[in-house]
Amino acid sequence: MDKRLSTTTRILVLAAVMTVATASFAQEKTAASEAEYAKKIDSLLPGMGAERLVDRREPQMAFEKLCFEASAPGKPAAREALCKALIAKVGPEVAKPARIWLLRKVETIGRDEVVAGLARLLGDPDADIRETARRALENNPSPGAAGALRAELDKAKDVNWRVALINALAFRHDTGSVGMLAKLTESQEDAVALAAVSALGRIADEPALNALAALRKSGRPALKSEVIDASLRGAEALAAGGQADLAARIYEELETAGQAENIRVAALTGYARTQGAKALPKLMAALKGTDQRMQLVAAQCLQGLPGREAGGQMAAAMEGAPPATQAVLLGILGERKDASILPTVLKKTDDANADVRVAALSALKHVGGPGQVTMLAERAIKTKDAEAAAARDALAMMQGDDVDKVVVAGTKAGDLAVRAELVRTLGTRRMRDHMVSVFAAAYDKEETIQIAALDALAILGREKDYLMLVDLVANLKTDAARNAGEKAVVEVARKVADKSRQAAPILAVLPRAPIAGKAVMIRVLNRLELADVKVLDVLLPCLDDEAVRADAAQAVVGIAARLGGQEKAVAALERIREVGPTDALKKEAQKNLDKLNRVCLAWLFSGPYREKDADLDKLFDVAFEPEKADGNAKWKALPAPASDAQGKFDLGGEQNCVGYAKTTIVSDKDQDAQLVMGSDDGLKVFLNGKVVHAANMTRAFPAELDKAPIKLKKGDNTLLLKITQGGGEWQFSCAVTAPNGEAITGVKYEAR
Repeated sequence: MDKRLSTTTRILVLAAVMTVATASFAQEKTAASEAEYAKKIDSLLPGMGAERLVDRREPQMAFEKLCFEASAPGKPAAREALCKALIAKVGPEVAKPARIWLLRKVETIGRDEVVAGLARLLGDPDADIRETARRALENNPSPGAAGALRAELDKAKDVNWRVALINALAFRHDTGSVGMLAKLTESQEDAVALAAVSALGRIADEPALNALAALRKSGRPALKSEVIDASLRGAEALAAGGQADLAARIYEELETAGQAENIRVAALTGYARTQGAKALPKLMAALKGTDQRMQLVAAQCLQGLPGREAGGQMAAAMEGAPPATQAVLLGILGERKDASILPTVLKKTDDANADVRVAALSALKHVGGPGQVTMLAERAIKTKDAEAAAARDALAMMQGDDVDKVVVAGTKAGDLAVRAELVRTLGTRRMRDHMVSVFAAAYDKEETIQIAALDALAILGREKDYLMLVDLVANLKTDAARNAGEKAVVEVARKVADKSRQAAPILAVLPRAPIAGKAVMIRVLNRLELADVKVLDVLLPCLDDEAVRADAAQAVVGIAARLGGQEKAVAALERIREVGPTDALKKEAQKNLDKLNRVCLAWLFSGPYREKDADLDKLFDVAFEPEKADGNAKWKALPAPASDAQGKFDLGGEQNCVGYAKTTIVSDKDQDAQLVMGSDDGLKVFLNGKVVHAANMTRAFPAELDKAPIKLKKGDNTLLLKITQGGGEWQFSCAVTAPNGEAITGVKYEAR
């Protein structure tokens, strides 16, 4: 034999030698790395364990960086070396804050290499260290971590500690602990037994679920509630894992009359979710039962069952079911929007029971189509109450352009009542693309069609349609049409944001409108609750026209009252008070005049005033120019509030300042009176130079106004208000009444 080695053999031997050398080098490198990490950790530990938090910050950040770099992907050797160094440094000789910090990093990056060290710490005398070690094992992916937790549980005595260990095993879904946990359900310590039951539900493998099944049959009564909850959680886990039939068995067992309602609800819902269409018999049984809550749950489950098969089975199940059940099923079938059940729904629209008919008509809004348009219009006309409302709702809600086409076609020919109903449907379906058809119907010679079109215009009309609508309504020929037209004009006008543009088309058409149309337009102006002097100017001449005097007077009173104390408004109210067409209107005019007489709307204003470094409290007592006898204040007139008869003035958006409002109360005699005031923020009141009220505060405009008794002298009485302002709104109001709060007589207000 040739004793020389072949070339191949020599290569293989050399490779083996190199592999051994490389492994030896790697071990030496890892060992060196551990030592290096240990040195770095030693240098950081004193700072990490410092008493002051601020002294821990920099070493902790350096430690975090070290851990981040070592545990980066692709560095398994570095991570392992660091973890070994970390677990070696968590002994009692290290300050507690540092130990906790080390263990928290072990929890996030540690694997099998730290398990033994953590297991030892489960017996540490410090409770915080024990708990931190337990959490680290709870989150450690190594199978050995579960073994360490089980070993500690087997010898643990403290109840709270045993519960914590059980919870850790449950969190890990540790199938290896099922046998131990099953035995612990027999513990006389309720907390331990309950924790074990809960853990079985979270682990939810076959042995765990078998243990729970046994407990459902023969477990202690004290555990019953937790056993059922755990069983439901286990069933959910089975369903999520694709074992729907096993989950359904648990749900079916728990959905029995002897269980609490919440358990039955959860079980029936879970059963339907896992079984789909196969759950239909059980859901139908619940729906036909007497338990209203379970009926509702069954209905919700039926609605969620997937597939046409389930819809068809529900439709078939209606035959022979009580009317109430049929009505519920029709609602469900409608909500499922399955057009295949349309024949069943149509059949039920002729059912002998009214509730079933209503439910069927309502279902058509989801499954109906163009073929049902005329039938629904006829039902809306020929039936009453809920049935008619359901038919109209279905007409309004059915989807599709084909439905729109049939509706439009039906407005132009056929039975008059059906045409009118479909014209009205143009509005309820919000068919603005067909406004030409709506206006055409509004000019129809048939009153029924006109009224239906005006109802539609009330819904569909926008500002661009407003002028045409006003002109149309002003020239309507019958009272019924005019009533519908009045409503339509008011509804469309309210969609016009600018109040002045609400009135303009009406004021334009009013002079040339026939008497009946003029009355309609005047009533509209009143219903729009406008506060516009131009409107008042147009309405006042109408008081001389006998045909519209009553409507005009009513509108004048309303508009004048909203205009407040403006001169024209007061004059208009005085005229109605004297020559109003009815006693009721005369009294209403007087009532509004009394209100205006109370409220002071004639004010001069001076301000704002500020003083450097003075807050609101100080400003309240600083006497600025308007308070001084020889003060040289500058005043400007305050415009009356546009539509607030209560006289609340808005002074703008200033901050940290005061302002002054001044008026002259002219009284025809010496008399006692009362001021009724509000302010945002504080308020100081001077009458003839003397303070009669002071409220130094920060507040929003009060719901309950301030009151102060005063004495008015005959002739001029100077009233000065000082209003402070911190921020936000800046407002005030002031009225003068008799001492008992009723209207005062013989006074007027002048802004001089």
